[in-house]
Amino acid sequence: MTKIYLGDGVYADEQSGNLVLTTENGISVTNEIVLEPEVVSALQRFLTKLSEQEPPHQAGCICADCSGTNARRGNTRFNH
Repeated sequence: MTKIYLGDGVYADEQSGNLVLTTENGISVTNEIVLEPEVVSALQRFLTKLSEQEPPHQAGCICADCSGTNARRGNTRFNH
């Protein structure tokens, strides 16, 4: 498999059935994490569970769900 860029300097690759995540500074690999298939499965379960949750809202959030007053004033800035 060819290494793919995920974003924020993080790359993913497959080596011998393991998922290999690396961070790179443009010159060299700065960190490497090798995830065995069981850990990849656990990560997938975590991401699925996370995607099913409502988005987090922070104190002072002014989105339409948290504060109808500010949303009605035309303020569409989101803090989350």
